[in-house]
Amino acid sequence: MAAVIADPEAQQASKPVEPSKCEIASMTNADSPWQYSEKKNEMDGRETTIAGLRNVGTGQQIILRCSGSDLRSDALCSRGKLEVYVALDDMVDSSGNVRIRFDDGAPIRQSWGRSDDYKALFAPNARAFVAQLLKSKEFLFEYPPYEKVPETIHFHVAGLKESGDADSMEQFVRSLTNDELVTTCGTGSEETSATRTNVNYLPNSPSNIGLQFEFSTYGSDAGHLIAIAPIGGEKSEKYKLAWYGNIGGPDAATAHRIVTSSPGLLA
Repeated sequence: MAAVIADPEAQQASKPVEPSKCEIASMTNADSPWQYSEKKNEMDGRETTIAGLRNVGTGQQIILRCSGSDLRSDALCSRGKLEVYVALDDMVDSSGNVRIRFDDGAPIRQSWGRSDDYKALFAPNARAFVAQLLKSKEFLFEYPPYEKVPETIHFHVAGLKESGDADSMEQFVRSLTNDELVTTCGTGSEETSATRTNVNYLPNSPSNIGLQFEFSTYGSDAGHLIAIAPIGGEKSEKYKLAWYGNIGGPDAATAHRIVTSSPGLLA
């Protein structure tokens, strides 16, 4: 019986193509409606971090307020004091009786505390509420307006954790140097002009997205990463993915999406 000789090229073609560390195989959607802010008490220097989500076109909001810790790195405010409340457009009655529901779960009856101006209701167990919020995409809140029938507000709450991570991810991406990039991703093809160097990593598969890292070579910004953009791949035009360093701006979520979608970029 004649021996069967395997075709090396056929074997190679049958192997799945592994994405490089600087290649995006699938996108992580980190866009989030949550907004963060912070303030410092002038008397004692104690910092408070606030995460808020507003229903578009209304004054209805979910507010997370953490005194003594940073919600962006400590979502449960485990090292500080946490308060959670829903701000409303109208006054509520004195009962504070509400019904809440996360995603497709069963409605839960609770008694929430009322604010002094009667236009906000406070969750009785803030950390338990946030723990559930971190796992949920939808939150329904039924409350009793003053001398009216109960009303229900529908909040789209997905992305709380991602929005908190975004600033630190953006700062990680900003701190990358050309040398660190080569160590992480290998040697890419370079294009150099008078003011910048582009380091390109083309995708190994046409269904993936490669990345172009743009470093400044001019003045005080020399050596600093100033932009990331997609190159190659069928999806690059669809996503129009680009990051430019604006700490605290909307591009922080894009930086997070780039990092978490690139296998090994954080290695």
